[in-house]
Amino acid sequence: MAELSKEYKGHRIELTPFEKYCSRFSARVFDPSGEVIKTIHAAGDTEENAYAHAERQVDFELDLERELEEKKAARRELGLD
Repeated sequence: MAELSKEYKGHRIELTPFEKYCSRFSARVFDPSGEVIKTIHAAGDTEENAYAHAERQVDFELDLERELEEKKAARRELGLD
């Protein structure tokens, strides 16, 4: 089974041909340390769609991380932590 891979914002995305529902690819998203942070079983019907789906997941994770850091900084500034 062929596996496709690319880097996106420091994360690795691996696609695997996998037919489920109307999808033809599954995706695994790895953080910069190599840990799997998300498995998407029905990632997309084309490579392009599957990569786009996984990239949105990376963007979500990065936005969440940034938001949590901003909240921590605000709490420190207010002397709550």
